[in-house]
Amino acid sequence: MADQEITFTLNGEAVAAKKGEPVLEAALRRGLHIPHFCYHSYLSVVGQCRACLVDVLDAGNGKPVPKLQPACATPAIQGMVISTVSPRVKEAQEGVFEFLLKNHPLDCPVCDQGGECPLQDQTMAYAKAVSRTHELRRIYPRKELSAYVKPEMNRCVHCTRCIRFTHEIDGGGEFGWASRGDRTEVGIFEDLPLTSIVSGNVIDICPVGALTDNKYRFTARVWEMAHAEGPCTLCSVGCRQRVWRAGDELKRVTAGENPAVNDAWICDVGRYGWSGVHAGERILRPLIRREGRLQPASWPEALGHIARRLGAILRESGGGAVAGLGGAWATNESAFQFGAFFREVLGSNSVDCRVHPRDLAQTEAQLAAFGAVGGQGSIAGLGRAKGILLVGSDPFEEHPILALQVRKAARGGAAVVSVHPRRIDLRLHSGLRHLCPLPGEEARALRALAKALAEAGAAPSGEGAEGYAHALASADLDALCREADIDPREAREAARALRPEGAEVVVLAGPGAQAEAAAEAANLALLLRAELLFASTGPNLQGALDMGLHPALLPGGRPLGDAAAREACQGAWGGPVGAAPGLSSAQVWDALNERRVRALYLFGCDPAAEHPEGARVRRALEAAEFVVLHASHANASLDYAEVVLPAPTLYEEEGSVTNLERRVQRLRRAVKPLGEAREPWRAFAELSRAMEAPMRAHALDRVRLQARLLCADYAGPLSRLPEEGVRLARERRGAFRAAALPPAAPPAGGLRLILAPALWLSGSFAASAVHLKDMPRAALRLSPPDADRIGAGEGDEAEVELGGRSLRLPVRVDASLPVGLAQAPEGYLAALRGGLDAGAARGGAAVKVRAAAAAPRVKVGG
Repeated sequence: MADQEITFTLNGEAVAAKKGEPVLEAALRRGLHIPHFCYHSYLSVVGQCRACLVDVLDAGNGKPVPKLQPACATPAIQGMVISTVSPRVKEAQEGVFEFLLKNHPLDCPVCDQGGECPLQDQTMAYAKAVSRTHELRRIYPRKELSAYVKPEMNRCVHCTRCIRFTHEIDGGGEFGWASRGDRTEVGIFEDLPLTSIVSGNVIDICPVGALTDNKYRFTARVWEMAHAEGPCTLCSVGCRQRVWRAGDELKRVTAGENPAVNDAWICDVGRYGWSGVHAGERILRPLIRREGRLQPASWPEALGHIARRLGAILRESGGGAVAGLGGAWATNESAFQFGAFFREVLGSNSVDCRVHPRDLAQTEAQLAAFGAVGGQGSIAGLGRAKGILLVGSDPFEEHPILALQVRKAARGGAAVVSVHPRRIDLRLHSGLRHLCPLPGEEARALRALAKALAEAGAAPSGEGAEGYAHALASADLDALCREADIDPREAREAARALRPEGAEVVVLAGPGAQAEAAAEAANLALLLRAELLFASTGPNLQGALDMGLHPALLPGGRPLGDAAAREACQGAWGGPVGAAPGLSSAQVWDALNERRVRALYLFGCDPAAEHPEGARVRRALEAAEFVVLHASHANASLDYAEVVLPAPTLYEEEGSVTNLERRVQRLRRAVKPLGEAREPWRAFAELSRAMEAPMRAHALDRVRLQARLLCADYAGPLSRLPEEGVRLARERRGAFRAAALPPAAPPAGGLRLILAPALWLSGSFAASAVHLKDMPRAALRLSPPDADRIGAGEGDEAEVELGGRSLRLPVRVDASLPVGLAQAPEGYLAALRGGLDAGAARGGAAVKVRAAAAAPRVKVGG
């Protein structure tokens, strides 16, 4: 790096820069301001606005440049001498601003950008104090873009940031030029609505008030608000964001910058999900079920009731009769305290944060392959990779910012291979290859890809390599492809694309990578010597696992069988820790039905609605002797709870969270908790006192101290965290697992239904966020031939029948689906209430679909 650094002079000050870096970027980093509008560090350079013109007095060769140069497009050169205050620069700046303001409406008092407007600020600093314009201003007709983006194009200065964002970053290309000359206008093609899941970023990057936030419109001024900066907690990516409040009321969320995670972008779910804090069915005080109804109670009453009920069960049946689920939607500190409460106070190892089966399958695959969960890949690595394998992942719908990273890599020349039952849309014109196996046959398709890689010269090495190499040598590529319903030629082409010489490859396993597919994804990562990322469900699933919310792992990821780890926990907690693993989330349900588990503590989760085996889970909850629900919002599991405790949302709590790449980031409280909600770590400490077994960690600093002692990787991060967080990477070394594939499923007739998560329909918090109601509705996706066959068009109602139950949903005609396959969002489960079960999530369920007469539509997740 040192040999690439140069020094130039700007207004008499020495400025360090990287060789070839734009003068404007180096100046801004040095704290020297040069006016600009079109330049953005994460977009291409166009030199459009001409506001950043500078005078190059010496081009590094002892000679001046005759004409003024745009600082955004002028690379820094050693020895350059530049002025931004010379008379001709001042004259040029005044001319540029005069032209920019010629047609501007000057409506700052009613513009939401007022107070944080670059045009407003830079006009005061660089423009003339008077205007010579007497002509009528150009006026564009008012239009609507979407429920989120409010256009006022009369304020537009034609910087093209929105155009470049939608073409380069998002890929939808919705914005473009219209008309010519002085009538040139930035707009949407044919005035179609703006539907991108990341559309709100055009609000942040617009340097004037041409594109503003419809939901924030006229609610507050920037000088009336304060903001807290930290990670988004609505998915496991952990994008940096700013949460703005006026008093104790949240007003908006804007993007923060973290080059290691989200660059400067956030998705619209993260931007508008905060509206769930002040809306929906918030649990505002403790509740106890009396005479069949949940009735308000005080905290001492609720904790005392829990203590008596759990105490009786412990005396009669021991700690093994109590299980706890959840923690993936909590801070690291509260997750640690939850696990400590179970092991220290209840004497139970049956505590698990992996409520959804896919999270359980993915973590077990990582444990089998690497002996640990997470830390095998990075989000930044995804953005710079030269080869990417997507396994059961549709990033734009599940983790939109990961989709932007994949697109960034593709713009840099990366080959992208998707293994998914349908042809996912990444808005790439080239470089994306699809392997579309039958639902449930993803593992077979991955084994076929591994066989093709072996044929192309890839050789496994390391632990388990001999067995895996034998499994590949004995495999028949054509047979594997035939059973998975993929083309062998496409498998071989994908294998060639994923072997760029000397370049990094990343395997991204999404929600569709379950059970055998997750294990095969780990094998492929080892075979390709690739980084591996698993996109989990809960925003802090990784942190909760690191904090010990696993039935066989202690804090720090150390196994229960490790005597030294148990001794360390005993020293911190003051009591013995059992060596026998507890029950996992998959085992709890049968144990409840069999009365081996009598009490269940649900911490921030809703298995009654969100688990794909809904009917089985609800039967188990009905069989439970005692259920505690500890959550911020009312949900379907509330119906089974005897005691309900209010929890703050993650906008209302102080602590830290860990994202899917194992990056620890500090979470700052934006507003005070509503009602009587209190921090979960505090509630567990108070509950332990009510049970006459007080925990040693009764304050946040004591919780962090224990976590630092027991989680070696977190010793530094929990003490001090830089703004961008700290990534806890692990060595990429693992073991191949050559497990036999299950028999191929026989061909199914008719339509098969698969479920896929949609971020804006995930969980009770998203369901309560009023601003997310304008996201795309839950719909049944059908291929054009299947839609024609049942006589349904786009937006028509279709009736889906499964297991004697039926539900109506609007139809979305989707050409990416193969004939015979239908797709619905996972939120579908909550409405169907048990008629759809595990088969739909694990390989597709046979369903009957027919066109329905017009009727009120069911909106899932709302």
